[in-house]
Amino acid sequence: MTECQQIISTTQARQEGGGKEGILVDIGGLVLSFDSVLSKLAKIKINKSAGPDSIYPRVLYELRYQISIPLLQIFQQSFKS
Repeated sequence: MTECQQIISTTQARQEGGGKEGILVDIGGLVLSFDSVLSKLAKIKINKSAGPDSIYPRVLYELRYQISIPLLQIFQQSFKS
């Protein structure tokens, strides 16, 4: 199973009420988790206009389960360098 397939199956399990897997990233005292990224995406105001990246908040909100893990990995990589 590829990493992408694992991420998709993990997010589908979470949507269906599956167990929490507790993905944590410790970045120099700052601890990010899957749940913290997901909760921030869930609080997005979907009726706002698109930002400078031309991505509408509604898209981020609707795809929050699919993009939480990749965002967490991006944050992890950005703090490593």
